[in-house]
Amino acid sequence: MIKMRDLVLILAVVVLAGCTTNKSIEKQNPAHKIPTSTPPPILGDTTMTQSVPCANPPCDSYGTAIGSQQDQSSSVDIPDRQIIYFDYDKDNIRPKAHLILEEHATYISNHPNAYIRLEGHTDERGSREYNLALAERRANAAKEVLLILGVFENQLVTISYGEEQPVALEHNEEAWQLNRRVELIYP
Repeated sequence: MIKMRDLVLILAVVVLAGCTTNKSIEKQNPAHKIPTSTPPPILGDTTMTQSVPCANPPCDSYGTAIGSQQDQSSSVDIPDRQIIYFDYDKDNIRPKAHLILEEHATYISNHPNAYIRLEGHTDERGSREYNLALAERRANAAKEVLLILGVFENQLVTISYGEEQPVALEHNEEAWQLNRRVELIYP
């Protein structure tokens, strides 16, 4: 008859015998190394000094060989339409713009290291302060849609330019319409 104390000792020996360290595994089979990974940098962190080992240099900061298939496909997948437009003095998202934002949400969801800068703009009408606030509301409206579509907040950056960066310099409705926009920029 096995006593409880003996059972605990047997169990402890079995558990200890089954445990091995990574170094003992590597000594037995050097090809079987447990990979170490470097966490992705925090968005906006340009001080990343730790490098990722790469078997085929040159590599980017994530350990992906530059010029690899993965590197080439990521730039191809970025949606073509990168501007959404707004009505005069409005910040609500039009249905066509919602479709564009859905394309970007899908891209960002498939590329977890990607992030996007939402740049808000207005036409020249209105005061500088009013236009900066309106452009910010437009960028935030686009951001809210992307958040609802599943994009993480740390993948989104908003900035307001107001009337400061027009794409059309004429003083008519056609030019003003082109300037009332949010640009979706992948840095």
